Amino acid sequence: HALGQAIATRITASSALPDVDVRRWVARIGRLRVSAFARLAAALWWSDAQQGAPAPSPAQWRGLYRRMLTIAFRDPLESGDLAVDGEDLRREGVAPGPVMGRVLHALTDYVLEDPTRNTTSALLAEARRIAQP
Repeated sequence: HALGQAIATRITASSALPDVDVRRWVARIGRLRVSAFARLAAALWWSDAQQGAPAPSPAQWRGLYRRMLTIAFRDPLESGDLAVDGEDLRREGVAPGPVMGRVLHALTDYVLEDPTRNTTSALLAEARRIAQP
């Protein structure tokens, strides 16, 4: 519910939404739940519009929904989508446990910022930087 309101505010306030914001929303929603989220959000926004409250137009929402679907099935959004895994990190000296979890979370965030960073060499370099005390 809170995410839907934040998205509505952003798409009604701005015509240009950076892909990084859309990637973060899709990552938070979950790639397999984008369609269900879209149906529910559109219904809530339609209801808001009927009551005179600010709400995204159907054209704004359709455009964002298409972007969300494209991103959901094109871009890396979660740790399982990374070009490295726990074994790769362990070989680089990252200790299993909370440190590795923190590194994987940071790497996922790093790739959400720019999906072209999802390469083994870039992620291992970033992991070494993050894991340093």
